[in-house]
Order: sequence, then structure tokens, then C-alpha cells
Amino acid sequence: FKAYLPGRVFCEGNLTLTPILLKEGRFYSRKGQGATVKNPKTKKNAGLRVAFVGGINSEKGGKAVTEIIRHGSSQIEWYVIGGIGEPELAHLRKNNLIKTGYYHQEDLYIYLKYYQIDVVCILSKCPETFSYTLSEAIVSHIPVIVTDTGALGQRVRALDCGVVVSAADDNETAAAVNRQLSRWVDNSEDYQRLLKKIEDCPVFSVEEMLQEYRKLYAA
Repeated sequence: FKAYLPGRVFCEGNLTLTPILLKEGRFYSRKGQGATVKNPKTKKNAGLRVAFVGGINSEKGGKAVTEIIRHGSSQIEWYVIGGIGEPELAHLRKNNLIKTGYYHQEDLYIYLKYYQIDVVCILSKCPETFSYTLSEAIVSHIPVIVTDTGALGQRVRALDCGVVVSAADDNETAAAVNRQLSRWVDNSEDYQRLLKKIEDCPVFSVEEMLQEYRKLYAA
């Protein structure tokens, strides 16, 4: 098996990993058989950690995502959190690209916090009716870049929690996203101002959302 270990999990010295196997309700391990990983002394990336979240296929902007990562800044760490249905993206390999695989919806908040994501990109080509992924990013106080499709563009403009780009052409979408990310890397003050706005974004509880739905159906 393989494990991705972010540099921040290391402190002084080395890290020892001991596999623990579960079989028929019992745990097994071999004492002293752990693998020792030397502290890589990695320098913290001066750029951003950018995540593409959800099942990434053609309809969810898979081609644009591939182009963004392929031609994006080397100062950015790219994360694909979720399944990948775009063949080129599935086979794309870069030193600054991490693919987590599938996740449970209730664990997304943990993924975003664990990897210390700075920006979430949701680049659907088809209109979204609401997007719970967008809600998760807002709850996590993470700025977003979204395509102007359905509820994505509407909600981001209303909440002023990110940037909206066109979904008309994959290459244009990719270029627009990379331009915006480069601006944030070069001018962190712009990013910090947006981050401050998101901290004040209203977040509705489940009960409050139910009340809104009742009003809509009663109208």
C-alpha cells in the first residue's frame, strides 16, 4: 500500500510507521517491524493548496481541471479529493499533485482541514441546483472558484465568497482559473481580504434550511 504524508506531520527526528492488520475481528502487528521515514525537511510551499472536490468527470469540468493542473504554477499544491472519471486526469502525474480517491460525504470537512486547503474549485459544466460541496467549502471558510452555471455562480455572487469564471470553453476556464490563482500567489493581500469576507458568510443549519424549503413549497 501507499500513504501520502504531508511534510507538516513531521517534527524533529524521524517517523516510524507500523502497519496494523484487521482480520476476522482481531488486530495483528509485528513489534519492531515498522518502517522508518526520515524527516524530509521540506520547505513549506510559498503558494496555495488548491482542491478539486467530488466526482471529477467531463460534466464536472474534468478537462478544465486537467489543463489547470498541467499548466498551473509550480508554487501550488494540487489536490483531487474524490473519484476521477476523466481519463487524462486519472493518468496525470506531477510532484505537486495529490489524489485522495473516494471519500464519504460526511468526511469532506475533515479532508479540507487535514490538507489545509486554501482554495476549492468547483468547475461544473452543467447547471447545479444547489451544490453541497460549495456549502462545505463555505462552512470551512475556504474561498472558492466556480463556473457560472446554475446555483454555483448565483450563490458565490450573493455571498461574495469567491470568483466566478465562464464554463463556455475548457481551455478558457482553465486559463481564467490559473490567472486568478497566480494573482493570489503574487498578491496574498487580495486572498486574505476574501478570506476575511468568508468568515462572516452566513451558514444555515439543517433546521433553518428546512424552514426555507417549507416557505418555498407553501408559496
